Amino acid sequence: MRRGPDFLGFGATRTATTYLHAQLRSHPGIWLPPKKEIYYFNKQRGRGFGNARHREYLPDFLPSVGRALRGAGVAPDVISYSAALSALEKQGRWDDALGLLQEMKKAGVAPNDYSYNACLSACEKATKWREAVRLLAHMPA
Repeated sequence: MRRGPDFLGFGATRTATTYLHAQLRSHPGIWLPPKKEIYYFNKQRGRGFGNARHREYLPDFLPSVGRALRGAGVAPDVISYSAALSALEKQGRWDDALGLLQEMKKAGVAPNDYSYNACLSACEKATKWREAVRLLAHMPA
């Protein structure tokens, strides 16, 4: 009998999906298909961010994933936070990215260079240079 997948992983470009794939592949109890990415949500054939139907659901996607992880007892770490920050940056949600960065710090998770870079890039893309300068002033040396 063929089984379907137990879970699906979603990730925007540069959100640690290769790292996650390598970690899961190293586990002896997990099978992964030979092809890591299927690119379902890309811009080809009317899919992805170019598709208005998919785009309208994106603002609720990350918070729902966060709630599901917390409900399953999975503690977020610097990698999961950085992946979420990068996804918010790709969506142009600079204010949500800065809010998540603050939540990350309150949760006791120290942001790394990737975390800060995602937030800075989000501010840059939204031409929010004042917020970027404030963030730079508070970054550790």
